[in-house]
Amino acid sequence: MTWRVLFNCRDAEEAEALACLDGVRLAGRWSDRGVVLETDCVTIANKLGALEDDRSLVAAVTADIKDEGSRYPSFLVLRVGREQNKCVHELARLAGRLA
Repeated sequence: MTWRVLFNCRDAEEAEALACLDGVRLAGRWSDRGVVLETDCVTIANKLGALEDDRSLVAAVTADIKDEGSRYPSFLVLRVGREQNKCVHELARLAGRLA
């Protein structure tokens, strides 16, 4: 896991999309196998799973995620519940206190 401060984010959806993009890019440094991206953000998971073009405010980021994901032999996006994602939320809270 990793974290960084995101400046100039409009909202939580954009922050989640940028975090997903960082994660997919980071996975490329360690593995040439398939990647599973887990997110607890329903809207991001839906946008990444949609076949039609995204016309939302995060469309450029979701397009970048899909492009990065296409470089792997397999790329799967899973939506997980918040209760399954407690570690990430604790890290986000810590980052907020340290920033």
